[in-house]
Amino acid sequence: MTDLSSVHKALTETGFKQVRGPLGLRYAGTISFKGRQIPINLDIFDKSFKRLPAIQLLERPTEIPLVCAHINHNGYLCYLRDDQAHLPRHNLGGAVLGCLEVAEQLLERLANGGALTDFQDEFSVYWGGLPLLIDIPEETKPGLLTDVALLERPKSPESECLFLLGRDASELLDLYSRWGFEVLRPSLKMRVVDSDKLLGAMASTWPPKTLTDLKTWLLSDRNSAVKGLYDSVKDAFEHKLDKLLLLIRAPNTSCCVLIDIEYVRKMLPCRNAADFMRSVFRSSEKFDQSGVKVFKSRADRATITRLEPIPADPGSWLTRNMPDSKAGLAGKNVLLVGCGAIGGHLADLLAKSGAGFVGGKLMLSDPDTLSVGNIGRHVLGFGDLQHKKTSSIRQQLFDRYPRIEVTEVTDQEVIRTGMAGIDLVVDATGNQALSLYLNELKLKEKFDAPIVFAWVAGAGCGAQAYLFSNGKDACLNCLDYSVPGGSSSVMRKGYEMTLKNSAGSCGDWLVPFSATAAMHAAALATDLAVGWAKGKPNPRFRSITLDYEGGKTVKPISPTPNLKCPACAINH
Repeated sequence: MTDLSSVHKALTETGFKQVRGPLGLRYAGTISFKGRQIPINLDIFDKSFKRLPAIQLLERPTEIPLVCAHINHNGYLCYLRDDQAHLPRHNLGGAVLGCLEVAEQLLERLANGGALTDFQDEFSVYWGGLPLLIDIPEETKPGLLTDVALLERPKSPESECLFLLGRDASELLDLYSRWGFEVLRPSLKMRVVDSDKLLGAMASTWPPKTLTDLKTWLLSDRNSAVKGLYDSVKDAFEHKLDKLLLLIRAPNTSCCVLIDIEYVRKMLPCRNAADFMRSVFRSSEKFDQSGVKVFKSRADRATITRLEPIPADPGSWLTRNMPDSKAGLAGKNVLLVGCGAIGGHLADLLAKSGAGFVGGKLMLSDPDTLSVGNIGRHVLGFGDLQHKKTSSIRQQLFDRYPRIEVTEVTDQEVIRTGMAGIDLVVDATGNQALSLYLNELKLKEKFDAPIVFAWVAGAGCGAQAYLFSNGKDACLNCLDYSVPGGSSSVMRKGYEMTLKNSAGSCGDWLVPFSATAAMHAAALATDLAVGWAKGKPNPRFRSITLDYEGGKTVKPISPTPNLKCPACAINH
């Protein structure tokens, strides 16, 4: 049980009083704002303080806009997210007072103009739309899309209902039916418009609920997207639509609305689309029940459903985790040689880094099938026994990622064609003989693509990866990575290799190492591959030591050719 005495003491000494709260401890008091005191409640919903205390404004300062970021409809302040800060356990009382100071600083910032900026930064939170996955590339040009389809994954005991919007119903169903999606509306029309302004809120009629509200909101900031709104109403007339979708893309975010215009369209017989649009928005003066003059239009009768567009196309989700917003290996043809312990994990990491997407292809090469002895360190499991590793990994990737392009090839096939069309080769076999053979082919200019080698050193002593691009680089044979005590080896001098045979047959001898060692090697290779794609491959030789008793540290470097190397010295 957390000791709350320091919290109680700190708050009461500051003038707070403990009062009855609805869901836990509550203290009533004030915080400072522009020289005066604002009454608040401080709620401690979580007595263990894994969550921050909640602060509720009981009186809203007039200097703060009615619609602004960080204040919800109940007056609670979003002064910090729970994952942004924690309270020091040794001084909970002082920490809670610190929360009050942060809340005071937030109010000052909101009053000084920060409300608009923060609203723009966090627009989707305040837009409050229903989540809608959109598999439409970001580079799609503005205009009317006539082949839009809506898919639904029905609600289940494990998940909520999920909607997805894309183009071409049959293609979408082929892509997404494996995850339980069904076609809900096979033929919709959506107008895509680009906004020249950041999307934010306005002081009234927020969030918009009708077509009138939507127009008022866009006009309040002289947003160029209002023209797209007018065009979408014309679309409803020309195509006899009862419902129409409008996607607004802005520099800071996007929003989407479903406009129900059936009633208005049927009540307004017009000769052409332009007349219909003008009639929908034409205002007339009326008096309400209290005698106040108000302006009404037929657009008041067209309700809207706010939607939150969540980009689901590969180009969008691939760049989400990339620091520089580039899609890594997307658009590249990548050959992965070896789909064993290292290659199995590597295939998924390469895919997450863009391989196989946006016009690129991920090619898998490995003749082996999965055996029981592989399971302890392989990405595949018991259900894949005696299946080809490449086939099972290919299926696994298909089951994880829509729109991925993965093929199975053989080493001999691609070598015979000079690896034509291949942008990058990744050797994850851990087989030194094959690696040196590929190294020799590269030296003899049998293929142009750079090659990343990845391996586990010794019996899991460490993991290493090397990128060999051209004649200015050291070849693989220049590195004494396999010699214990060598300058490029993570194994200390005198390191003894361990072999193991669990089945007793001559073909079952192996070097034992853990799944984590294979994953480290895969991660190093992926980082090199992505670095190469971004034009920042250095350092090209990277290592990690896992056995600190039998291993040693090798600094990351970009080695140049060894003039004494028998494999490549003839070229220098």
